[in-house]
Amino acid sequence: MKKWMKISVLLVVSVLLGIFVASSWLGNFHFPTFLNSTLFGWMIRVLNLILFCMTIYLLSSSRKIQKQSESRKENELNA
Repeated sequence: MKKWMKISVLLVVSVLLGIFVASSWLGNFHFPTFLNSTLFGWMIRVLNLILFCMTIYLLSSSRKIQKQSESRKENELNA
């Protein structure tokens, strides 16, 4: 991912986390009506699915990189 994308994602997550923490401490913040419990539950499910897919992708890519580095080491030892 590009650096600006990482920074923008971190910014959005930090703002949402800040709103959540401030609302729990202050107690007078109410989520908008479109964020009812059903929609919020579905948003969490979709986010979990995306995170699961990203985890599988990162695991497969790390195994691929590890196999490539092992084959390079074997080639260097044989040469």
